Amino acid sequence: GGTWRENHLYPNLPPPPRSKMSALPIVFGKAAAYFGLSILTIFYVFGFHYKAFGYPMRASFGELAGFFLPYLLAIIFLGITLASLFRKRENALLILLFTSIPLLMISGVSVPKEVMPGWLYEFGKIFPSSPGINGFIRLQTMGATLPDIRPELVNLWILAGIYFLTACLGMRGVAVREK
Repeated sequence: GGTWRENHLYPNLPPPPRSKMSALPIVFGKAAAYFGLSILTIFYVFGFHYKAFGYPMRASFGELAGFFLPYLLAIIFLGITLASLFRKRENALLILLFTSIPLLMISGVSVPKEVMPGWLYEFGKIFPSSPGINGFIRLQTMGATLPDIRPELVNLWILAGIYFLTACLGMRGVAVREK
């Protein structure tokens, strides 16, 4: 997103006869590209990596697919939303650098949720990493099923919907500002 803004490429996105720019084609196009790349990575990790190194796989392919769909959508739409906020690509890297460890800690995995303030643990649920990490660990390591991780799935679907709306608003704002 920062590269596109630095090179002033957003005005080139709408077809020439359209006077008003809709953000939906941009968001869906970016999301489809990111989703495709993510699926390839997931197939590599679970199809090859887990088997090659003998990691236990307690979840079925259907359960993993049912879990990763809302997780990937939430992450992708959050990424598109954040991309609309940065004018320079270096700024996104700095935000990622300074937020990755705190987000891991408030997910409740590296620091147990019992030792952190309840509001902080609940705050972590607005980021896809918290329900994603907890749901994945319960599904893949503890042998839970999709109904067992229903709270995490509901949280991820809600986040995907909210971040989809913010991605559309963000991309529309960028397109309008860059015209």
